[in-house]
Amino acid sequence: MKKRIVLSFVFILLIISSVAIYKHVLEKDRYSSVSIVPENRNDLPLYDGLEFQENHYLVKGNHWNNIYEFYKDTLPNHGWKLVFKQASIEDSGGFMLRFQKKDKELHIGGGWNPYANETETTFDLNPVLHKTMWIDQKPRSICVYLNKNAVNCNKITDQNKIEQFIKMVDEDAVNKDDAPLQKEFGIVDVNGEKIEIHYDPLLPSFTLKKADERKQMKPEALLELLGLTHLQER
Repeated sequence: MKKRIVLSFVFILLIISSVAIYKHVLEKDRYSSVSIVPENRNDLPLYDGLEFQENHYLVKGNHWNNIYEFYKDTLPNHGWKLVFKQASIEDSGGFMLRFQKKDKELHIGGGWNPYANETETTFDLNPVLHKTMWIDQKPRSICVYLNKNAVNCNKITDQNKIEQFIKMVDEDAVNKDDAPLQKEFGIVDVNGEKIEIHYDPLLPSFTLKKADERKQMKPEALLELLGLTHLQER
């Protein structure tokens, strides 16, 4: 009799455990398409009425402005710093918010779909991308060396090209201390400082190096601008 009771108890425990594991797997699969789940965090309250649907949240009716005001006013109380906000009544109305907390950046966007009479809201969490200014003063010209051993350089004086170069280096490229270096590279002389251009055709991005600092960005536009497309052929 006791043996039956024990076996029954074990069997019930197995059923409870199996159900719990099954629910956990379903929950994990349900949210596999998103980078953050408000329901699972204490610092990201969910606006009343929003329900998760595939990869976004929906609420019936036109609530985009209320949702915008809710997160704009509420999240700073949970440690999030508001770094960007935009709201517009055009195209049925919508908004974008961006917050930072420690090394993370949270994007919240939403808008009203008048045809379905629903307000859609998305949440996206990513690492903060740090960018530093390398070029303090716009040069009158920059000098491009095709490789590290080149003695002569190709001088660029076109101000439009120089402005494009500065934007790519200071605004588009992202700081990355472990960005890979190559044996062969081009060099750009800017105001007497050397910026190395390291590129491997097998990698999706390339490395900029100045002294001990490194940045990373997509290659095509900058290589073409500087006449360094030969690096893509190695």
